[in-house]
Amino acid sequence: MRSARRSPWPWLGCAALTIAGVVSGAVHDEAPARPEIVRAGYRVVAADFHVHTSLSDGGLSPLVVPWHARKRGLDVVAVTEHNGLLAAKLARAAARLTGPGRAPLVLVGEEITTREAHMIGVGLETSIAPTHDPADAVRAVHAQGGVVFAAHPVERFWPKLTAVRGLLDGSEVAHPFANPSARAASAASRGGEWRASDLETFFDEAAVTDRHPLAAIASSDYHWGTGLGRVRTWLFVEGEPTEQKVLDAIRARRTVVRSAGGDLVGDPALVRALVAEPLPGSLEAKAEGYAARSRGDAVLRVLGLAGVLGLVLLRRK
Repeated sequence: MRSARRSPWPWLGCAALTIAGVVSGAVHDEAPARPEIVRAGYRVVAADFHVHTSLSDGGLSPLVVPWHARKRGLDVVAVTEHNGLLAAKLARAAARLTGPGRAPLVLVGEEITTREAHMIGVGLETSIAPTHDPADAVRAVHAQGGVVFAAHPVERFWPKLTAVRGLLDGSEVAHPFANPSARAASAASRGGEWRASDLETFFDEAAVTDRHPLAAIASSDYHWGTGLGRVRTWLFVEGEPTEQKVLDAIRARRTVVRSAGGDLVGDPALVRALVAEPLPGSLEAKAEGYAARSRGDAVLRVLGLAGVLGLVLLRRK
């Protein structure tokens, strides 16, 4: 006896609701205005140099990253998958197709990942093989004309990273998992390893102990949700941002970030410039979460979520 054929209408209805929610979000989530902001003779741009996608352990397609980054008020973004460049090159291609002014500048990068340490290389065209000697990876990045900085240098990564600190261009001083609230919430699961003080100590000792000041970098380490750019780096570039000018700004240490405690960290002269004339809110990190722009938008988003839930439940039947 043949089983009764399932009606396609429930599937189609849920799919239609999902599409309606997505379209409503795309239409109503307007990108903030990006006026040219100058401090200390340089143009100030907002950047996030540590972004993952759905091609590894993230949730956002690399083709959508430029669009989402613009919604989050970012001027520059580096896609940095673990030990690979494919996602970054796809995101760069999507940004170039979108066109200047409608997408941020996308740089090709990679999180060079081993058990002993993580480093971010930016400005790459060829993937860097992970190695137990991080000095080899640093030299390989520099050979391509790129820059490299320590990724979330918590204490357990110090043995390897400290050995090459004098070769690095920068270091993450601020990270969303290394702040007082995140540390308290995740102490049990992470063994208390994500301490903001670890990142700040590593950065400070580069200047004091090694006499090799690093560019201050703040990154979202984006994987899921709306957190892209929630921690960001302010770059001071000469004129219109280009990949070369961004890399040059990092090499020259022309960066400022906001630490977990809210203090400005980076080049002292640039910090003084921002204290004297604070940046407008358009360059600050946007609040996380989705806010409906109208009653109709709110209804469509709820229906979209209902459509997603319906598709999941129908799949299980």
